[in-house]
Amino acid sequence: MKSAPRVVCWLVLLFSLIYLNGCSIVKAIKTVNGGQLVSTNVTPAVVPFTLTGHPILIKARINNSPKEYTFMLDTAALTIVRKEVAEELKLPQGVKVAMRGSGGNSKEIDLITLNSLRVGTQEVAQCAAGVIDMSFLNFKDVAGVIGSNFLRYFVTTIDFTNNTLILSPPRTQHAPPMGGITIPFTIDAKNGFAPAIDCVVDNEIHDTVLIDTGAPVCLIPSYMVKKTNGYKRGKTIKAIGSMSKGIGGLSEEDHAVRLDDLKIDDLLFHNVPTFSHLSKNGQLLIGNHILSRYTVTLDYPNGLMTLVPNGKPFMDNFPIYGLNLDKQDEKLLVVGYWPNSPAAKMGLKIGDEVIRLNNSKAMNFSALDLMKLFISEDTEGAIELEILRDGEKRRVVLHKENMFPPVR
Repeated sequence: MKSAPRVVCWLVLLFSLIYLNGCSIVKAIKTVNGGQLVSTNVTPAVVPFTLTGHPILIKARINNSPKEYTFMLDTAALTIVRKEVAEELKLPQGVKVAMRGSGGNSKEIDLITLNSLRVGTQEVAQCAAGVIDMSFLNFKDVAGVIGSNFLRYFVTTIDFTNNTLILSPPRTQHAPPMGGITIPFTIDAKNGFAPAIDCVVDNEIHDTVLIDTGAPVCLIPSYMVKKTNGYKRGKTIKAIGSMSKGIGGLSEEDHAVRLDDLKIDDLLFHNVPTFSHLSKNGQLLIGNHILSRYTVTLDYPNGLMTLVPNGKPFMDNFPIYGLNLDKQDEKLLVVGYWPNSPAAKMGLKIGDEVIRLNNSKAMNFSALDLMKLFISEDTEGAIELEILRDGEKRRVVLHKENMFPPVR
């Protein structure tokens, strides 16, 4: 999936691979396309997940390890293993490839083959995974990412009402869930087998959208922002500083714009809040802001997505505190904010150090803790920050406000 911990903005890990020299190409392609379903269990695996704001977290075992590890579930990413976990399990080295994130920059990773990757009772042998130093994410308790190169062997159902992931073995004919809309999709190794669907933005921009459970919001490539009706009306919002962080570091430019219309096959959404990303792949990403309104079934073997509404209404806005924090040199710093947001109105500035958060030491908060606080559609509650600026301390209380002006 794409980019990384905007500790308070979002996390997107859509990873695309760029193969390096000629010797690496053949081996890398073979590794990514490898994998085999271990079909000893024909009963669907029902796996609980946690989702407090973002991201979706599930348990999995690598190479039949006695220990279960916590992974992010990301349908728009290749499977990833954190470097420390790979060392703990003594995983072998693989082929060096470059991985590109939403910041448009690349980073060399080690592409390996796992003997076994098991989620619940379902297992895939010889599954490709990228080994990466994930310190830039500051997710010490997360072992990596379960991506679509694993999920593609199953009929994968994500039940956002009951917080369960269901992995069903493939069937020649799979009856789609009742009461939903079924949309065909394609998968490609270049995008980590992320489900891809043709879409139309604002009735005239034709593109491809990736189904991305690794993104809490809808993300639009930066070049496309200028083509939207919102941009033409002067309604885009440009961040001050950086509101995202990827493989190559903090982003240099972030925008937000509301789409008039987003049409995915026969499914039409109006007034869709979106945020920009800098990936050179140039694809739209549909995140959990939309997906969580449905029980989502991705029938990978047959290339069909079924969305069954769960009664949660679509929101045409996104409540925010409006700032982005990043841990640097053992400090938690303000590195960006949205203009006219609660953070801007309270006078926060780039470089302010957050020393306490809700009366606790700010450095005690993990990236996941911060996401639970910041990435949520909950409009209730407030956060209290103690800020250090030029040797002086001050307290700031932020209440969430909607990102965009009301729809008229």
